[in-house]
Amino acid sequence: MHLKDFNLDVNSMIAPRSPTRGPRLYVAITLALVFVLLWNDARYFTAGFLPTFGISITFQRTLRVAVLETKGCHDEVTASFFSALGQMKETQVDAYLSARRFGIDRIYDRLPGRDGRQIISKTHFQPANFQNAETGPDVIISITSEFDLVEPGTAMTMEHLHNSTNAVLLAVVHHPDDLSWRYFHAVKPWIVSQRIRFITLSDHVTDWMIGHAVAKWATKVDISRVPVSTFPPVFVISEMELNRTLAPDGGKLRFTVQGDLVMGRGPNRDYAGTFQQFGEMMHDNANLPVELTVIGEGGLPQVPDGAKGMINFERSLPYPEFYGIMHFSTALLPALASHDYLDRKASSTVPASLIAGSPLIADQKILKAYTYLDEDDVYLRETDESEIDVVARLASLPEEVRNDKGARLRMKNERLTVETMALLKSWIEQSLQVGRQRQPLRQQQS
Repeated sequence: MHLKDFNLDVNSMIAPRSPTRGPRLYVAITLALVFVLLWNDARYFTAGFLPTFGISITFQRTLRVAVLETKGCHDEVTASFFSALGQMKETQVDAYLSARRFGIDRIYDRLPGRDGRQIISKTHFQPANFQNAETGPDVIISITSEFDLVEPGTAMTMEHLHNSTNAVLLAVVHHPDDLSWRYFHAVKPWIVSQRIRFITLSDHVTDWMIGHAVAKWATKVDISRVPVSTFPPVFVISEMELNRTLAPDGGKLRFTVQGDLVMGRGPNRDYAGTFQQFGEMMHDNANLPVELTVIGEGGLPQVPDGAKGMINFERSLPYPEFYGIMHFSTALLPALASHDYLDRKASSTVPASLIAGSPLIADQKILKAYTYLDEDDVYLRETDESEIDVVARLASLPEEVRNDKGARLRMKNERLTVETMALLKSWIEQSLQVGRQRQPLRQQQS
């Protein structure tokens, strides 16, 4: 995991155990991590080796955090930040959301910090509600920053918060390849005042953001003041909640593709190719005890003649059932329709695999991009295999092996959920330390 400008005062560190490494190597890795964290910027870590921190950071008072999501399309990302913030006892969260879709409140209500969190319509995100540093937020987490900072309804409030308060901004970027100059001009004052950190959802997106988007700004601003960090969007759903969804009938093994079921533009998943290969596999192996399920929102993709009647579609499910379908899947197929998901965009299927405890079928390219996954977390696809080839191979895998892999993946997700809290807390503290040394722009000009 890329940890940009990441410094912690560490009291204790507990590294995750690995059955493949001996005690001496375990101690060496732990000591090396301690050394790096104490004496350097900890920059390029893989989440599998990132320990759970005993952090001495404490905030002097309750922090007011505003979470902003204005498009109603990133419920899961919002939930991951709710989870991380809820694990911090010193935060009061006001969430300004445009929509709460598909029963997401059933997820939100079970995340940590419920009593310190209120959800408000985005229409209340107005300058009149934030007159000064005493009434405004200390931290703004913009889940949909590409829109929040440029659309008139929220851009004016963001500018007001920069000028009238000491708030720091954590701006989540989903499409760094599509950032406009209008967006840059909106974030430039935050960069100059050193009160912003950009956040992406995977290391390869962070790399793209730094190497392409931020690099373009070099003639306009000091880009050494532009921290970019990675936040894996994960949270924990209880086993009881997941188990409310029924397992596949007839003893079949379910394999699932998750993605938008869009009709008006190119799909983000290779439905046509996946369906075609699945139909061919079933034609050659009619008694193979597997089924293919597609979950998402939208229309029905065209199914080739050779696969008709073989594909199950589950559309617009409530979120608990959405994750439950994946939980009772032997594996998830990424079925990526574009290389963009390996160099500049983050696929929602990858964190969903962790949240649901359903391993991903992944090749080395996916592991290289999504560095918070290890080989042990996935069913590795060899270079001469298709994803459907792996489906056929997994059909003969013993049940206890499949169950154990899913259980270990859920444990990994629990660790990673704690680690993301530690990351977020450290970023907030770093940003506040800089913010305390600077006055709001409007006060400087008066």
